[in-house]
Amino acid sequence: MTHYASKASSRTGNSDEEIKTASHVLWKHVDRVLINAHPIYEVLDELKEHLEHFQEQVLLEDSLISFAKTNVLAKLWTVVGGNKRELEDFNRQLALLKGLRIHGRRVLAPVTAIRTSILAVVHRLEEMRKHLLVVSGSKK
Repeated sequence: MTHYASKASSRTGNSDEEIKTASHVLWKHVDRVLINAHPIYEVLDELKEHLEHFQEQVLLEDSLISFAKTNVLAKLWTVVGGNKRELEDFNRQLALLKGLRIHGRRVLAPVTAIRTSILAVVHRLEEMRKHLLVVSGSKK
């Protein structure tokens, strides 16, 4: 074997070992990211559930106020001019609930998108971790 062939063989061996070492290090880092991603996902999942519950409560309150408003309007037709203050209160409450409903939808959309993104990243990282485990030849 020539000196050049010996060096090339030596470099290939080092390259394989360096690839295994780098893959193992990368696998460890991916593993850490996955460990940290799961609690974040769980918190976002809980936040999404709370926001959905909030939306349900707002819709319920909206329907209750709308029903009460309808009753007041019926009374108002009977006694023209009475209950104006109560009707104005209902209108203010309905406007507030509409604003809360709009805001709730705006908040829920990014939370849902982030949850979906994190889940996709976690799946990709888990696949990468499996691949790196095979390449590095190590066990967890």
